[in-house]
Amino acid sequence: MINSSLLCVFLCILISAPFTRSRPSEEHPMYTAARLTDEYKHILDGKIKLAESHIFTDDVTVDDCGKGGNFDYLSDKLDSLIPTLSEINVSVKFAYPVPFTNNTIEFSIDEILTLHDGNVQQGEKAFFARTDEKDDKYRIYDIRAVPCYSSQ
Repeated sequence: MINSSLLCVFLCILISAPFTRSRPSEEHPMYTAARLTDEYKHILDGKIKLAESHIFTDDVTVDDCGKGGNFDYLSDKLDSLIPTLSEINVSVKFAYPVPFTNNTIEFSIDEILTLHDGNVQQGEKAFFARTDEKDDKYRIYDIRAVPCYSSQ
């Protein structure tokens, strides 16, 4: 009787163990399917090493128009912003890629950025990578914020 009780307890623990494990909230999902340009080619366990590479950036105002972080809505805004972005130099150690919308990845980065004009920015930034339809490689963009355009 004791053996069957122990066996039952063991089986219950074994079955429930995978459901009780959870990732720490600070851990970012892995995204290793990206084919990146040479500047962003180092992928290690979901971390992409960006050492003294270039990204495209522009200062824009944060506003998702009350959509509560609706990624489809923000992605439409990204499509209108990305062609107008300008290039900066950055010194970034690690980026944590997160799947975004079609052909797009979001990178959450907590590092120091040095702009061409010598200004230094520090803190977490949101970067987005998009594929170039011609070569299917990812290019990195620093959107950081998406402006709200009126629907008029």
